[in-house]
Amino acid sequence: MDPGSIAGLVVATAEVITKLHSFARAVRDVPVERAQLQSQLFGLKGVLEHLELVVQETTDAQNSESGPSFARSMPHILIVASENRPMFEPPNSLDDLSVQEVKRSTVPLLKTSETWQMVREAEITLRRLSECLVEHPTASSFKRSLSRLSWPLKREEMSLYISQLDRIKSYLTLVTTMDNHQLGMKIFHEVQDLKAAFREQEGNKKRDALRKAVSDWLSPCDVAGKHHEAFRSKWEGTGKWFVEGHFRPWCNNQQNPLLWLCGRSGSGKTVLLSACIEDSIETAEIHRGRFVLYFYCSVNDHASQSPLNVLGSYIKQLCESTPTLSRRVESLYATAKSKSIGAPNRPSLAHLEETLIQTCRELDRDVIFILDSPNESNLDNEMLSSLLKVINQNLEHSKLLIASTEIVDPAQLRNNMLLSQVDLDHTSIQHDLSIYIWSTLENHKTLGRLPSQFREEISEALVARADGSFRWVQCQLESVISNARSIGDIRESLKNVPQSLERTYTDILLSIPRHDWPIVREILFWLAFAVRPLYLEELAEVAAFSCARINRDGVYSSGPNMSSEYRLLDPIAFVRQCHSLVRCVASEDWIALAHSSVHSYLLSEDILKSEVAYFHMSRGQCLEDVACLCLRYLRLPVFSQGVCENHNDLETRMNEWPLSDYASQYWSEHTRNYLDYSAQNNSDSAVFDSKILKELTLFCSSFHDPGGGNFAAWYEMVFPDGKLEVWSNTHPLYTATREGLVPLVQAILATPRGRGALDRPGGNNDLTPLQVALALDKHESVQVLLDAGADIWKSTTHWRDAVEMTLVFGDTKSKEVLYKHCLSRPEGVDSEHKARKMALMDPATYKREYRNYLATVPLSDKLRDSKYNGNLL
Repeated sequence: MDPGSIAGLVVATAEVITKLHSFARAVRDVPVERAQLQSQLFGLKGVLEHLELVVQETTDAQNSESGPSFARSMPHILIVASENRPMFEPPNSLDDLSVQEVKRSTVPLLKTSETWQMVREAEITLRRLSECLVEHPTASSFKRSLSRLSWPLKREEMSLYISQLDRIKSYLTLVTTMDNHQLGMKIFHEVQDLKAAFREQEGNKKRDALRKAVSDWLSPCDVAGKHHEAFRSKWEGTGKWFVEGHFRPWCNNQQNPLLWLCGRSGSGKTVLLSACIEDSIETAEIHRGRFVLYFYCSVNDHASQSPLNVLGSYIKQLCESTPTLSRRVESLYATAKSKSIGAPNRPSLAHLEETLIQTCRELDRDVIFILDSPNESNLDNEMLSSLLKVINQNLEHSKLLIASTEIVDPAQLRNNMLLSQVDLDHTSIQHDLSIYIWSTLENHKTLGRLPSQFREEISEALVARADGSFRWVQCQLESVISNARSIGDIRESLKNVPQSLERTYTDILLSIPRHDWPIVREILFWLAFAVRPLYLEELAEVAAFSCARINRDGVYSSGPNMSSEYRLLDPIAFVRQCHSLVRCVASEDWIALAHSSVHSYLLSEDILKSEVAYFHMSRGQCLEDVACLCLRYLRLPVFSQGVCENHNDLETRMNEWPLSDYASQYWSEHTRNYLDYSAQNNSDSAVFDSKILKELTLFCSSFHDPGGGNFAAWYEMVFPDGKLEVWSNTHPLYTATREGLVPLVQAILATPRGRGALDRPGGNNDLTPLQVALALDKHESVQVLLDAGADIWKSTTHWRDAVEMTLVFGDTKSKEVLYKHCLSRPEGVDSEHKARKMALMDPATYKREYRNYLATVPLSDKLRDSKYNGNLL
């Protein structure tokens, strides 16, 4: 309905009211019905004005949605132009209206033919009234004067008009009210739909967050990203000899559960495995939905070297296509979360093994496990032992493909497992090398224009000397490309190519100017031992920190020195100097060693005998150095001011000091890596005289400086959502215990201040060092704290004592330590302590004795919770 036409009716009604008022003043005897008629006209005018507003708002809303408006879809309503033309041209019937338009409208009843008829009746009634109150221009002035002396309407006509106007007004009022009601109901249902959609969206967000949390809990490694990166390196036509000649027949052979691809570093094993994975995924439907689970170990990613993450990643991949397993794992995650403070404790390796074994049995489908480069992990034996255990428990449907530089130890095989071994040598991959070289030259913008005969010459020369090494060929191609000024230069370069990969790396280092060696070595050192790839700004900060620590005699200083003057103007220039030793991923702005063979070369004995022995790195020394450097960076004077006043200041500080994020996140992990290495090499006693313990002591001692010093500044960076009292008041003993750094715990307890903090609560959960050690199952730290006299009955904000916490968190190694501690102590006379010790030491007696105790004493909040009572009782 056109709001402009409604406005015409409003104007017509106002004109009739004006004429009626004018006649009433001129006529002597005005009937009483005149007031009723005027009242009905005023009422009709109000209804029409409201109707005009409703229609206008509806039309504006429809126009804003670019939908068909009522004004365009309805016949236009005409304002009176003459007495012979109707004010409205209504539709003949409801059929003339668009049904969809009526349904879509927020005022559907105003668009029906009945409403139009009522509007038409209002127009006719107003016109007749207007005609009755009009002076006839053809009449004489005497007759016009007489007409003003008498009322133009009879009483019967007045009553009829009053009745008609009342009926029109009532109808339009009712229609508007009904439309408003329907609009209200429509809005109500839309709100309900929005609420349902919002609840669904929130539910999806929670489910996605849960899946992400469970995924990270199982394994934080991005195996899909590594797979895509490896498969992108494959050229069309390569790898067929292995995929079609070895992998496919092995998949269909029920006799050999193991396939071992053995080849030296750089021979293309990773790319071959990526081709096998792609082939298995493409043919999975043909083989009854065969499951293909894969994992890539990498020297550049410390997390990928953990057996826990390998098995966890396999389970994570199974969860994506197995809802039953997904729900089971989510339940395990919820249980682990309920028994921990903060992040839930990771599942044990034995638990993951059992889950994989059980799942493989339930699936009753073939499961192919693929593992690349376990040799790049220091825990490769533990990793292989777990996988072989899983395969052995389900030989009928499980297979394992491994690519490694080392040959499998027959002693690791269980139950005389049959093994198929494929050795990568020059003969087997010669065709792939030719395709790789030819494709690289052809796709290069400059070398692609070389004559095909000369490109063939380059290919034959490199294949003949490659000795089956893709990595060697890649380095030579990069060298050829960088020196490709003419065909003569390229031909000369081919005559002088290094004979081995090791010699290639040596020549690259020799090409670096001597005065840049310290910075380049520092870059290679960090890339070799960082737990993750470094961003360019972090690597530049490493170089600057290295420059700042070298005195005029070229000797490194032990103190934390740093100045913006030492920051490199063009850090990428040093990365370019490393040529094929490092790789830069521009899309993510991070840098890593180009290949695991670079890492092996830097740690090898061969480099010690070469002209670049300066770049040799000792694993134990480097593990200690990287941890010390993280701690020294955190001890810089800029961090001695303690915590920042707000988050903006914290963000500014971390942006101005780019290595602060890495150092704060990973110094403890680097320290544990060194401690583990020392334990494996039987050098535990050397730890107490090591540089790292001295650095740790200096770092922790800053806690006693005003505002918590460097220690509090670190705590704020690693835990930015905490509070000032947590950052400033948490003692280093709590942190050392939480991180499981036993030598540091012992060193702190050897000081009077450290012994004074033995039972001091700290952290966001207000726990004592003993309680946090029990919660995280740091059983060695538990033993040290108990030996130092930690109070097991110390109560804190959330826990009654250490015994209660141990009972809640279930069977752990820490519980065994506390159990033995209680056995070695007299029971005492306190009935509460006696019952609680009984609960800890003797589960059978506990069911009777501890129930009686719980019925007689007040419980803490944790014990009142039914989920904890379920664990206890």
